Amino acid sequence: MINTKSGDVSTIIEEMVNSLEVVTTSGDVKTTFRQDPKSHKIDLKGDSGKPVIKLKNIMYENEGKNSAIGTIGDGINTINVKTNSGDFTVK
Repeated sequence: MINTKSGDVSTIIEEMVNSLEVVTTSGDVKTTFRQDPKSHKIDLKGDSGKPVIKLKNIMYENEGKNSAIGTIGDGINTINVKTNSGDFTVK
């Protein structure tokens, strides 16, 4: 788990093992996969800021102004992002 109060968070995922959780009060969150993910559930929630998901084969369950939930494959691995103020990007 990554937990911050202020500042941007940037992660690069070489190989996803299980789960990633990022919680921030203020700041943008950016997660980048080195290879296209095969089995992920992605849950992005924010009070302000916009979600941007740039991944192949994602099936959206919910896509809103400040949140997005989507699944790739069977969704075994999870990425959860919660921010009060800031954009979040997954690519």
